[in-house]
Amino acid sequence: MNPSEIEQALVEICGAVLEHPVTSALARANDVSWDSLRHMQIVFAIEEKFDLQFTEEEIFRLDSIDKFAEFLKQRPPA
Repeated sequence: MNPSEIEQALVEICGAVLEHPVTSALARANDVSWDSLRHMQIVFAIEEKFDLQFTEEEIFRLDSIDKFAEFLKQRPPA
């Protein structure tokens, strides 16, 4: 996946989980509906979509579409 496809997939995942339209600027700190339960739902959906498993530290650190995108862009291709 190229960087724009990664960002688009993340926007779609977050929008579906949060049940409202989102942009790539979305962060947990600026959306009250992104609570701890929805954070885990987003994490699980991203893990499934990109066939990976986040560490506990990554789960806590990755709290925005931008941070998830940067993490995924830096991953070596499968």
